[in-house]
Amino acid sequence: MKILFLTQYFYPDVASTGQLLSELAKGLSEKNVLVEVITAAPSYSYKIPSLKKENYFKVKIKRIWSFRLSKNNRVGQILNSTTFFANAFVKLIIKKNLSNLLIVSNPPFLPFLGIFLKKLKGVKFIFLIHDVFPEKAVKLNYLNQNSLIVKFWNFMDRKLLFSASKIVVLSETMKVLIEKKFDKIGLTEKEKISVIHNWADEEFIKPSEEKSIEFRKEYNLGEKFIIQYSGNLGASYELEKIIEVAETLKNEEYIFLIIGDGVKKNKLMKMRADKNLSNIIFLPYLEKNLLPYSLVSTDISLITYESKLEGLLMPSKLYTILASGKPVIALCKKGSEIDRIIVESECGFTIDNDLEEFAEKIRDLANNRVLRERLGKNARKYFEMNYTLKKSIGEYYSIIKDLYKE
Repeated sequence: MKILFLTQYFYPDVASTGQLLSELAKGLSEKNVLVEVITAAPSYSYKIPSLKKENYFKVKIKRIWSFRLSKNNRVGQILNSTTFFANAFVKLIIKKNLSNLLIVSNPPFLPFLGIFLKKLKGVKFIFLIHDVFPEKAVKLNYLNQNSLIVKFWNFMDRKLLFSASKIVVLSETMKVLIEKKFDKIGLTEKEKISVIHNWADEEFIKPSEEKSIEFRKEYNLGEKFIIQYSGNLGASYELEKIIEVAETLKNEEYIFLIIGDGVKKNKLMKMRADKNLSNIIFLPYLEKNLLPYSLVSTDISLITYESKLEGLLMPSKLYTILASGKPVIALCKKGSEIDRIIVESECGFTIDNDLEEFAEKIRDLANNRVLRERLGKNARKYFEMNYTLKKSIGEYYSIIKDLYKE
C-alpha cells in the first residue's frame, strides 16, 4: 500500500501538525505502508535547515518552494500558504504514478487539490480535518459570512466532501458538525467519516521527576509553582485570560510559563508590560526533544480555545498534557469535548469564562499536593487507554487498507 501526505508542515518543523504527521508517517511505514510526503521547508516559528529531498526513517520527503515569511501576521500566513498550494498543484499534476493521498485541512484551501486530482488523475484521497473551514475563518472575523469568498468556499467545500473517499475528524463534536454538512448537501455516505483523535507518543512523553528537575534547573525555575501553557499562541485560543489571572494572582508565589509563538504573542507580551507583571515568563517554541522535559516541569497545565470554535478544532496539546501526567485546567465551555474528556478522566477542571473561579482552582491545586498527584495519575491513565500513538496508527492503517479495498 502507498500513501502520499500533502502537508505544509512536516519534520523537522515545530508546528503540532508537522510533528503529528511525522509520527504518523513513521508509524505507518513501520507497518509496511510506502509513505511519501510533499511539504514545504520548515518555517512555522523559525527557519530550520532542511534538504529538498531526504528520508525520515523509511519516509521519503520532497520539499517544494514556498515563501517562508513570519506566521505571526496574516499576510505572512497567506503568502506562505498560497505559494505552497500553487507549487504543490504543479508538482502533483506532473507527477507520474501518483498514489492515494492524505491531505490536511491546513492551509485551509489545500484540500481543494484533492478535487482536481481525483478528476484529472483518478486518485483517491483521505481528507484529514484539523480545523473546519470556512466556518472557523468566519467565527474569527477573518471573513464575512455573506461575502463572495465564503460563498465560493462553501461551493468548493461541498465538492470536497463529495470527492473525498475518507474523511477523518478529530472529535465527536467535529463529526456531528460534518454530518450536518452532509445533511445540508444531501450526502448520505456518513460511514466515510471516522473519528480519530490526535495523540502523543506514549514512550516519548511520560511523567518524570528527573526531567522536571533538569528543565527547571536549565531555566532557573527552581522550586517555584508553575502554571504552564505550551503551544500555538494563535487567534483560536483565548489566551488573554491567562494574563488576567496572572494579574489577579500577582502577589502570590506562582509563575505563569507561556511557551510558543503565534499571532497573539505580541499582544500578550504587551499586556504583561502594561500590567507590569513579573510572574509571567515567555519562552519561544522549544525543539521537540525538549518537550518531555518542559511538559513534566509544570504543576498545572492549561488548555484554552475560543468557545465559539467548539467543534471547529481540537487542541492537540490536550494529548501531550495527558501523557505528561499533570492536572489540567481548561478554559472552555461546560459540555464541550474538552470538558467531557476532563470529566471522564477526572484529571482537572473546566472553567467557563469565570476569572475568579480560574484563580480559585489554581489556589486549590497549589495548596493540595495530594489532589495534584491524583489528577495527574488519572490523566496518564486515561491517556494510555485512549490516545496513544500506537492506537492512532492502527486506526489510520485500517482506513488506508479500506481505501485499497474499494
